[in-house]
Amino acid sequence: MTIKEEDLTPETVLETDLIRGVKNTSKESVLYSVPSLRTRLNAEIQAFLKAVTMADDLTVDGIGFIGGVLLDGGLINGNKKTDIYSHEFTTDETWAAVAGLDPDTIIKTDVDGRNIVSGSVSVEYDSVSLGTVTVGEIKTFIDKAEAVDIIASPGVFDISSAIYSSLFKSVATEEDRPQGVAFKPDGTKMYIVGLTNDTVYQYTLSTPWKIDTASYDTVLFAAGTNPTDVTFKPDGIKMYVTDTSGNVREFTLSTAWLVSSASAGPTFSHLSIDNAQHGLRFKSDGTKFYTCGAEFDRFYQYSLGTPWDMSTASYDSIFFSISGQDTDSEGIEFAQDGSKLIMVGAATNTAYQYTLSTPWDLSTIAYDSLSFSLAGQDTDITGIAIEDFTKMYIVGDINNSIFQYSIPDAVFDNNAFAVVQR
Repeated sequence: MTIKEEDLTPETVLETDLIRGVKNTSKESVLYSVPSLRTRLNAEIQAFLKAVTMADDLTVDGIGFIGGVLLDGGLINGNKKTDIYSHEFTTDETWAAVAGLDPDTIIKTDVDGRNIVSGSVSVEYDSVSLGTVTVGEIKTFIDKAEAVDIIASPGVFDISSAIYSSLFKSVATEEDRPQGVAFKPDGTKMYIVGLTNDTVYQYTLSTPWKIDTASYDTVLFAAGTNPTDVTFKPDGIKMYVTDTSGNVREFTLSTAWLVSSASAGPTFSHLSIDNAQHGLRFKSDGTKFYTCGAEFDRFYQYSLGTPWDMSTASYDSIFFSISGQDTDSEGIEFAQDGSKLIMVGAATNTAYQYTLSTPWDLSTIAYDSLSFSLAGQDTDITGIAIEDFTKMYIVGDINNSIFQYSIPDAVFDNNAFAVVQR
């Protein structure tokens, strides 16, 4: 597409907010400018942008995080030629925007950070940072360089930004009181437990992590009376089930991830601590595990002398009250690094977010005052699983289903900012 000189009137340049994109009017286009650069750029833009050729893949005012590179490339038919490179960011990453330039190439970078949800973006010329843009900022960088990198850095996880994906899997045929859910790390297998049949059921997802592609494997295992949650050792050779009788049961799978190959191992009783414990999750190295209890509305922390061996379990005498959020806690899930915990409760049918200032140490936990209502899908929430803190799966006892949610990348919102360089 071509930017025409008649489209770039002084009024047009002065009235716009940002060099952020192209306004299409049939086959014509208008380049926008930054107010802070009006005096400097108004005459310059009209002088050299008489016939600028835009890259076909430059996306403007669209979905995503947009980057473009505009370089001084000489003259064509008396007009200054420029090239624009573009890139759409979907997560935190470093974009090698352009490399191998003549050191004297003039590069201009305008960064709009107004729509960043959290986190930041930064610009590097020849591996030297020129600055960072955070939420709400608009900055302009002008320099000469041989290489330019645009860096998107992750922000803070926020459960309140979750979105229901309109995807679910009914498990009513197998279990009409589902309680807990777990997944194989690659997202190809799902496991549920329930109160009606006291059984672990196994499913295959034909598309990993896409819940509506799950199908029952006709594979099951009797897990003891009134199981409330299930979880696995990362290699799939150990399975753990908690129940309403205050037990955490360990099982060994002779074939990894095949629950029908399970055999019973040691059991740890925590009935004296809380007689209504539900959620169950382990520290990634198997040296600690955690439960939530509805009798006293608390999280509890335990240690294992030998990783993953329930016969060596002991209570750490560390707990955290969650009565201010929900009085019927049903499930918990941790971030992979142990710095975040999400709890779901059936009293409010809501997911709540907590931060552990020391990862995996429950004595350092605090409520983030962030939550997300799940009542639109089910009014008796009983379990949770999270994949890499980008997808969330919720168990609903009323509708006998597993519901899928997305948690937007904690960096950018739609059209988070635009980068144009010359």
